[in-house]
Amino acid sequence: MIMNEAPLRIAVPSKGRLMERSIKLLEQSGLSFRLDGRRLFAQCRDTGALVILCHAQDIPRLVEIGLADLGITGGDLVLEKEADVVEHLKLGFGRCRLAVAAHIDSGIDGPGDLDGKIIGTKFVRLTKRYAEDRGLNGVEAVEIQGAVEVMVPLGLVDAIVDIVETGATLREHDLRVIDTILQSEALLIGAKSPRDPILRDRLIRRIDGI
Repeated sequence: MIMNEAPLRIAVPSKGRLMERSIKLLEQSGLSFRLDGRRLFAQCRDTGALVILCHAQDIPRLVEIGLADLGITGGDLVLEKEADVVEHLKLGFGRCRLAVAAHIDSGIDGPGDLDGKIIGTKFVRLTKRYAEDRGLNGVEAVEIQGAVEVMVPLGLVDAIVDIVETGATLREHDLRVIDTILQSEALLIGAKSPRDPILRDRLIRRIDGI
């Protein structure tokens, strides 16, 4: 099987700008591969390395357990998954912030107003840690994997914790940022025991030189 024969497995996001920038980065590093249609992997013609398209949120775990040797994903997802991986490089794209947002008319103006509130988020661990660090009481973090912004205008949650880039989506739903939890960008992460350390190190040097 291709998976078993590949000397290196590289997991990259399967959609969006993060996918586009990740693929371009790998191509600039000298890897020669072609992703066709709905096929979610491609083998590099020169090195035999395998490039695999995955959901960005799955990549930290795939790298942690060694199913992938290298991965490109957001630093926020690495922290949320508490993945035990090697952070090789900050890549300088995919910059964003993980922020707390509430409705403009909610009366929630800062972290101190979140006591006893329900917060919708994809980032349950980081939200709970934020509440603890801020000394908040009675905060309930509810996992929502869909469009979390709409939950506030519908009255289903009091606030949200989500990734913010331009803030346009928040404004469309009459939300505003009341606090920033962390800044994030795309990272190149690695497994602690890669299949081919020499090939891995050569690729990292190439990426670092771009």
